[in-house]
Amino acid sequence: MEYIDSHFHLDLMEHKGVDVATLFRTLSKEGWRGGIHVCTDPRRWREALRYPDTHPRIRLAVGAYPSLCEEDHSLLMSHLREALSHPALVAIGEIGLDFFRSYGTKEAQIALFRTQLHLARETGHPVILHLREAFPEAISLLDEVPPPRGGIAHCFSGGPEEAEALLERGFYISFAGTLTYPRNHSLRDAARATPLSAVLVETDSPYLAPQPVRGTVNHPGTIPHIIEALASLKGLSPEETATHLMSNYRRFLERVPPLSDPTLHH
Repeated sequence: MEYIDSHFHLDLMEHKGVDVATLFRTLSKEGWRGGIHVCTDPRRWREALRYPDTHPRIRLAVGAYPSLCEEDHSLLMSHLREALSHPALVAIGEIGLDFFRSYGTKEAQIALFRTQLHLARETGHPVILHLREAFPEAISLLDEVPPPRGGIAHCFSGGPEEAEALLERGFYISFAGTLTYPRNHSLRDAARATPLSAVLVETDSPYLAPQPVRGTVNHPGTIPHIIEALASLKGLSPEETATHLMSNYRRFLERVPPLSDPTLHH
């Protein structure tokens, strides 16, 4: 079975002791075909650009996480623009709102999110959303400053209605290991209701290991557990489900503007 992982954090995996180079050699033999390394720490954005040099199947996303909302937004955007010029950069993210954590004020989080949505409109990049206990506010902002090429709702945690609202705004719905957790009935309802053509899967490594390996340091090799759970909900085989997910991932990458795109002003 060939599969991809639409969202992981290589720098944080390495921080937890994962030998990424060895892991990827092993996973490539087991069907892993790449995915997106998401870097949310501006101090590591430049470092993140090195991964595709040694791992050609890796794509990149960089963005200012809600926890950075009290920092200098203009300085963050200056560094972000620089990173967006890299050919492996496919999205601005993860960005959004997290009112579960005490990241500055709500107003500061909203301002940072709005600024990055404007940047996405300027450059044409899709966005990767981080939304936690802030869904109405996030939808309001997406309607105010709609990213022209949509994006991915990362580690989706809502129900069918929230999924539908994001689908209407051009987003793929990405399910993580949380789909396998026994109590997440509403999340599984959302997965059933979401058309398979709009679904992606992710590990959010090193976090959120699926139920069969819960409590371990997560990595992209656990994606088959998530695919199996999704396949069961859809009444399909894991192999057939994985084929659809691979196709969805390729179609997402087609949304990325080429560097020669005239909308890239910087």
